[in-house]
Amino acid sequence: MAFRHRPGGLRASAAAFLAAHAVLAAGGLAPAAAVSAPGDGTVTVRVVRDVDSDGTWTPKLEVGEPGIPVDLTDDAGSTVTVNTGADGRAVFTPASSGLAGGRYRVEARIPADKPFLRPAQAGGPAPSLSSLVEFVDVRGGKDATVVTGVHDPHDYCHANPLLATPCMRQDGPGVVGSKALVSWPYDRAGEDPEPTDETTFDKIGATYGLAHQRSTDRLFVGALTKRLVPYGPAGSGGIYMVDRKSGTTSTFAVVPDAGATPHSTDLTRDSMALNNAVGKEGLGDLDLSGDGKKLYAVNLHTKSLHVYDVSNVTPGAPPATAAQVIPIPDPGCPSGPEDWRPYGLGYRDGAMFVGGTCSAESTQNRADLRAYVLKLNGTTFTTEVTHTLDYERGMGYASVQGDTHWQPWLKTWDPYAWYIQANFPGPMLSDIEFDRDGSLILGFRDRLGDQAGYDAPSPEGSSDTALRSLFPAMGDITRVCKTAAGYVWDSDSAACPSHFVNGSEPPQQDGVKEYYPGDSTLGQLAESLQGGLAFAPRFDKTVSTIVDPTNTFTGGVRKFDNVTGAGSDSYRVDGGVGSFGKANGLGDLELLCDPPPVQIGNRVWFDRDRNGIQDPTEEPLPGTTVTLLDGTGKVLKTTTTNDRGEYYFQVEPQTPYRITFDATTADTSGVKEQPPAEELKPTYPGRGTNTSVDSNPDRKTQTDTLTTGEPGDNDHTHDAGYFINPVGPLSVLKTDAESDEPLAGAVFQLWRETNGTPGLQVTGDAPDTTVGDPCTTTADGKCRQEKLPLGSYYWQETQAPPGHIIESSGVHGPLELTAENAEPDGVSVTVENMKPPQQTFGSVSVLKTDAASGKPLAGAVFQLWHETNGAPGLQTQGARPDSRMRVPCTTTSDGTCLQEHLSLGTYYWQETKAPPGYLLPTPGISRAMVLTATNAQQGVKVTMTNPRIPPPVRGRLTLTKTDSKTGKSLAGAVFQLWRETNKRPGLQTSGRPADTRVDSGCATDHRGRCAFTGLVPGAYYLRETAVPEGYLMPARPVSGPYTVTAANAAAGVWATVRNTPGEPPKK
Repeated sequence: MAFRHRPGGLRASAAAFLAAHAVLAAGGLAPAAAVSAPGDGTVTVRVVRDVDSDGTWTPKLEVGEPGIPVDLTDDAGSTVTVNTGADGRAVFTPASSGLAGGRYRVEARIPADKPFLRPAQAGGPAPSLSSLVEFVDVRGGKDATVVTGVHDPHDYCHANPLLATPCMRQDGPGVVGSKALVSWPYDRAGEDPEPTDETTFDKIGATYGLAHQRSTDRLFVGALTKRLVPYGPAGSGGIYMVDRKSGTTSTFAVVPDAGATPHSTDLTRDSMALNNAVGKEGLGDLDLSGDGKKLYAVNLHTKSLHVYDVSNVTPGAPPATAAQVIPIPDPGCPSGPEDWRPYGLGYRDGAMFVGGTCSAESTQNRADLRAYVLKLNGTTFTTEVTHTLDYERGMGYASVQGDTHWQPWLKTWDPYAWYIQANFPGPMLSDIEFDRDGSLILGFRDRLGDQAGYDAPSPEGSSDTALRSLFPAMGDITRVCKTAAGYVWDSDSAACPSHFVNGSEPPQQDGVKEYYPGDSTLGQLAESLQGGLAFAPRFDKTVSTIVDPTNTFTGGVRKFDNVTGAGSDSYRVDGGVGSFGKANGLGDLELLCDPPPVQIGNRVWFDRDRNGIQDPTEEPLPGTTVTLLDGTGKVLKTTTTNDRGEYYFQVEPQTPYRITFDATTADTSGVKEQPPAEELKPTYPGRGTNTSVDSNPDRKTQTDTLTTGEPGDNDHTHDAGYFINPVGPLSVLKTDAESDEPLAGAVFQLWRETNGTPGLQVTGDAPDTTVGDPCTTTADGKCRQEKLPLGSYYWQETQAPPGHIIESSGVHGPLELTAENAEPDGVSVTVENMKPPQQTFGSVSVLKTDAASGKPLAGAVFQLWHETNGAPGLQTQGARPDSRMRVPCTTTSDGTCLQEHLSLGTYYWQETKAPPGYLLPTPGISRAMVLTATNAQQGVKVTMTNPRIPPPVRGRLTLTKTDSKTGKSLAGAVFQLWRETNKRPGLQTSGRPADTRVDSGCATDHRGRCAFTGLVPGAYYLRETAVPEGYLMPARPVSGPYTVTAANAAAGVWATVRNTPGEPPKK
């Protein structure tokens, strides 16, 4: 970077400097050109769907995520993008893709069409997941594999959550205080201990749909139309909120027009009308959006989806109103739209799905039974899955050869169709879960299980005991496998195979096909599920509600292996007298998962080119100290970066934090230059548009300030870059102003700006700092200083080349040596000198003398100033000061300072330092010395005087001790002298602070006198410590204060202190 200084100052080249500086600051140093390397290995990037937020890849659980764009970038900034395939892999062959260098930056990006995804946690135990930005080296044919992850926070669940389900009993009036919603640990199996009550029946009544809001630990549960069990206080449309933290239950909402068919007053039998309303009135399933802010409920009566805002619910507030009501249209039932019965819900990848069945009630034709799964798109639906339900299933009860198919719904109570201990299952698609690969797991609830009970009288009024029934619920669990070609229904092909082995699951008959054969119980029931499902991707198994899990006439849950279909780990939830026995006694099933954790962090690196961007060839800085503070600055955690330069903190969601970085502890042995860690400087934050590869901390404080997102919003964009400030040269070229020829013999001193005051200060209490020795230009007219740290500099010309003159102050600068211009050439300036014009020159001198004697004084320092700003008098500061001339001059033994070869004009001498032992006059400015053509030959002289520094003032205090009665002078009294120093009235001889003792003791002589001399001005006290013989010590032995001043120092201060005689001694 070059400047040209002509006589008179900086010219147009400053604009060029600013423009060049802006370009360099924006782009940093250009990287060296990369060399294409045909021998580069292959880069494989695997993006997996994380499910457990542990920062580790578990291949069995965490499958590849398709459709993720992955960028591979070389050091020159060239990028190739490949989207991950069905297996979640993106494979790069850099040598054939136009990339070069062998070292590359990998970046996986979450696409706009998958807004539900977030970066997965990273840095866990091996095999650990990388963050979405990673760096690889495939030089020399090496291959590299990167495994990184994304996740939907909704997928997360901790290792052993609670399970919860509504629980209904057939006790009649006795249900009022009984359990209605219970929970138990996921890993529990068997019959004991009993589940925990979450609320009681009188508060919610009969319910099915259940949703858990993990951010608040609240349960939402919806009313169920079920024979023999009454509604809760909010009726058929009631949605209740159970706040697990406070233990309270309240009505959250009342879904309008959910059905008005009343229960009978005799709940031991209930009415035929209510029996027919099952599956048609009340509410079906409930579910929450992925972020937990919207609650969805199926109104069975109006066949519509009601959507509620639950982002900020106050317990006990008036019932909420749905923000949106979306009709669920008939998707094409063969028997007509009146047989369309939506019921179940499921969430996956940002979308809500609705499941339903075609009941065939109007035609009673089994071939018209169908299942549908619809996907909600805004306010409309598309059909994802449809399949007939007219296929062979296992029979419901072993002792009677009941029907082995789903049956059309019935409007009447037909004991001869159903009869004692038989089965006549009507399908309700009551729940939807999704496996890790996107396959659907469907829960079917048997309508008859909600119409019947344990040994309950028939609803049509018959008292015939033959019409009492056990009616086992014959729900089912069905898998719809997702394949590359689309969805495949349970057991329809090898892509979704049957796992049933003939004879392996009694009493199921041979030839039945089903993916999950593990639903038979106790050798009595081949199909025994109650339709509620629960699944989290971290588990291998789906949990379902079931009849007779461990013993007869009970209800509970069983886990089903999603690979083999086998059932295991059954747990009894309810049973015995008063339960629904083999009918539906349980509702929906829900995992009570914790909110997903939040992780922040990522990488500290050496920013070689100082552009603020993580380039592929820039090394990590392990060992950097990283400290996490809360929003008030309290230190929470401290760590150091690992060998990859990474750090991670587990933090709370939606919380302000600060992160500070200290690179002085970094291990720089892996950096090519191996710079000292203490010389690392923060790089420039916020460069570029990609926050994943920039630097965050403020350069002065090395602090990054942030507020975390919602649960599961991991943020790995808090990177920090460091570089070493470069060193560079500064040079000056001395030329003739007319010919531009280089000039030898000019002497320059380089100064560095260090005192913080604008401009160059070469004298005073805090001058700027000289750099090196003075430099004399050689024949090429140049002076140069190498390896200078960044900063502001000045060249000061102290001697002009022969035959030339120094213009003005001879100072050139400031010259800014920056990271952008230091390498390789630094900053240079051209300084031109003119030959002296043919003009009259003169001299000015000052004579320094003693003000009293007129004797010349050596050692006074004077600065000569030239009147240049047009303002009367001398101005040494401000926006337009006069001009400082040359270097300061010190008077010699003859008391003079002389400056010669001065152009005509007005000058002033400014005394900046007095001779030793003399006072510096104020203002210390000479009279104006006007150098004219007339007086130039003899010059202008001025005399300035200085007074001596006066000697210090010293005073005297004399006391006289006398007899208080006779006035006689008394010898032998002893006094201490104290000076007032603690600024408190009176004498204090102890404590903190005490006054100061000046003399420890002076005894009065024969004249009764005692004198203290050499006292500095101030207030004093006399303290009598001994009295003359035969005299009493005064009650107050302290006298004063006595004030010594400059005015009374010569005469002194006199004090008289009297003593009273004591009693004569006894003989």
